Amino acid sequence: MKNILAITKYIGEQILINNKVDYINLRLPAVLNLNLKKNHSWLNILFNDLRNNKKIKIFNPQSQFNSVIHIKQIFELLDKIINHKKKMIGTFNFLPQRGEKLINIIMYIKKFYRSKSKIKLINTSLVTPYFSSKKILSVLKLEIPSTLSIIKYSLTK
Repeated sequence: MKNILAITKYIGEQILINNKVDYINLRLPAVLNLNLKKNHSWLNILFNDLRNNKKIKIFNPQSQFNSVIHIKQIFELLDKIINHKKKMIGTFNFLPQRGEKLINIIMYIKKFYRSKSKIKLINTSLVTPYFSSKKILSVLKLEIPSTLSIIKYSLTK
């Protein structure tokens, strides 16, 4: 199923590129909102599992992670795009520039919930993706909080 999603995203991007239309295509990571229970990303499932003291498996715990954004940052981005004086066209990643080790994020969430969850750490040969927002940040001069700051903000709102 994941490959179908990737293929359809790619096809959609190619259609935009090959047509003579102005567009901004935002590539977003997991989006956190004000009510973490209503979101079904793997990160929200993780929050819920830790909150409920369930066993957790973490793959490549030392890998850097930055695939999260809060809805607040998306609103700020859209405001910047709407009020930007120059025309913007293209595909842009939008996520924190500063990632965090996955294990640090998990331990912060566990501590926040005072969770009794048992965490199993599993190292694999798979490379965890780490994305860059340099392209959109260079155009809009926008500050994006660090990955851990976004997690902290999401938990306290």
